[in-house]
Amino acid sequence: MDRLPFEVLLQVFEYLPLGSFQSLYYVFPQVVIDEALIYKLRNKKKQPMIDLISTNLHELSTPISNKRNESSLSLYFTSFDSSHRYIWTLPDFINQTHYFKVKDAYVSHGKLVLKRPYDLLIKDNVVVAQKSLGSLWDIRKSFPPTRAGSFSGASEYSKIKSQELIIYQSGCILDSCLIPSCLTGVVPLDEDHKKKGSNRPKLPSLYQRKVPFTSSASSAYPDLTCGYFLVERLAISIPTFLELYSSSN
Repeated sequence: MDRLPFEVLLQVFEYLPLGSFQSLYYVFPQVVIDEALIYKLRNKKKQPMIDLISTNLHELSTPISNKRNESSLSLYFTSFDSSHRYIWTLPDFINQTHYFKVKDAYVSHGKLVLKRPYDLLIKDNVVVAQKSLGSLWDIRKSFPPTRAGSFSGASEYSKIKSQELIIYQSGCILDSCLIPSCLTGVVPLDEDHKKKGSNRPKLPSLYQRKVPFTSSASSAYPDLTCGYFLVERLAISIPTFLELYSSSN
């Protein structure tokens, strides 16, 4: 295969499942397989590349959930930073599926994790790979309480109206913004070139940092929404991304 034209190799590799790409690095140069992987992802950029999941929808929730009380939003391929081997993704801003509702529930059991698309639908007894980005409580405690009175840990709450939150984990960067539900108006965007680990893709011109418009339909869960966790961009390194498919065929 090393004698085939590079363009032909890309088309051949496009038909391979993502779970097989890790083994290809033992046979072909890294730059070749990186390019083949990005070629495959770019051609499927209208399909979710990765899911960002709240493991406790009573803390952070979206309209998509399962019987394990998990809730998720999808992220889509946008660009590739070859100097750092980071794949940048964006949520679906057009359909307003770029945020989690932050519930006014004082529990701290959930985590924010990355999984392959559609893993949310896998049966309960099937173990799938995931990448943890942190505790949901780290997000919840940035909002002031909506109820009167005090509670344990109340002093941890931030008093600012909105807060940019960038989560750095090994192999991942998550750009987000925390906005209290009572906030009105638009929050100015920060300058991307000043952020650590730059080469970020630009956000769509239509995007505004503000409280999302949500349906007035009643929820099955009565917890008040104290704010919104706006997901703006996520970068994942190629090795970290492929680890999610290490047991996939």
